Amino acid sequence: MISPSVKDMAWKQGMGRHSEDEVLQMVLKDVRTLSQILGRRKYLLGNEVCEEDAAVFGLLSMGVFASDSPFKAAYDGER
Repeated sequence: MISPSVKDMAWKQGMGRHSEDEVLQMVLKDVRTLSQILGRRKYLLGNEVCEEDAAVFGLLSMGVFASDSPFKAAYDGER
């Protein structure tokens, strides 16, 4: 259950104006784009981990490691 204040913030931000399926498709498109940017590189900006790598990991891990995430099955299907 999502609290009314979180729904209100999501609506004002813009993401709350889309269906769950639309949000999932946007996320998957972003993940595919990130994969293309990375290519065969280990890190985003060179040979060493940077703040951007940590930020991306933090965002992706919420969807991958949360047991009730609707994104987990989609990520698994993308492999």
